[in-house]
Amino acid sequence: MCDWLSTAHHLTPIVLAMRRDLLRRPVIQSDDTHDAANQRRVQGCQKPFLWAWTAPERDLVLYEFEVTRSMTIVDAFLADFTGEVVVADGYPGYNPCQKRGVKRGGCFAHARRYLREATTHPREASKLLVHIQMLYAVEKRAKELGLDAEARLRLRQEESKPVLAELRAALDRMRGLGTPDGAFYKAWHYLDAQWPHLTLFVDDGRVPIDNNNSEQMMRPVAVGRKNWLFAGSIKGGKNAAIFYSVIGTCKLLGIPPFEYLRDVLSRISTHPHRLIHELTPAGWKAARDAGAIKSA
Repeated sequence: MCDWLSTAHHLTPIVLAMRRDLLRRPVIQSDDTHDAANQRRVQGCQKPFLWAWTAPERDLVLYEFEVTRSMTIVDAFLADFTGEVVVADGYPGYNPCQKRGVKRGGCFAHARRYLREATTHPREASKLLVHIQMLYAVEKRAKELGLDAEARLRLRQEESKPVLAELRAALDRMRGLGTPDGAFYKAWHYLDAQWPHLTLFVDDGRVPIDNNNSEQMMRPVAVGRKNWLFAGSIKGGKNAAIFYSVIGTCKLLGIPPFEYLRDVLSRISTHPHRLIHELTPAGWKAARDAGAIKSA
């Protein structure tokens, strides 16, 4: 079915415009998962991957279908990135971005998850979790107050920074606890190894504490592949990624995907390429809100 979605070809210029927009953001987020093709070989590729790139503003998501999880994929995507920070999990494939002067933000949600699974040393894991929950309490309050990046930074410096110092001290006291193949050691090692990335958020109010935005964008994929099992081909996977990008962004912006696609696909062939940004979900929404496009 993905192979049949030939209209993806017409949407490609729009997705490229969305990509240019995303790569101009100061902070972006990334996550990846086995694509729906992971149950079947796809032209010799055992486990294709789908990457989700988004931003803290939650107004744009871009999916990339790739036949590998190689760090060259990340490096190629970020070649035109003009921002400052990429927030991701602990996958070392993001390390090359630092050679470009891009900072890496970490994900406390991953650390929290590993600690919850650390049943071998529940007491120690609980102590570390308490500190992480305190960090999230600060973030929750900042969100409820509607703080901008500058005010959020001040709040983090006042309240989150001391908590991080206590968490670091607790980690150091627990050094050497557990076995390398144990769940607690895995959680401890993640926190220790990722510490410079995990703590970046406390010194930059624009950086989120975790990568949940991108992870949430993967939920439709995880649920959907239980139904369709595989993309069937590389072409099908790339077509799916285009529609994921457009429809996912429509949902984030609160606009009806069908209404958007029906209008855009009827006009894109005659629309000036230099004005392609007008046909992105964000551009389309702005035009509709201004009354230039009538809702069906």
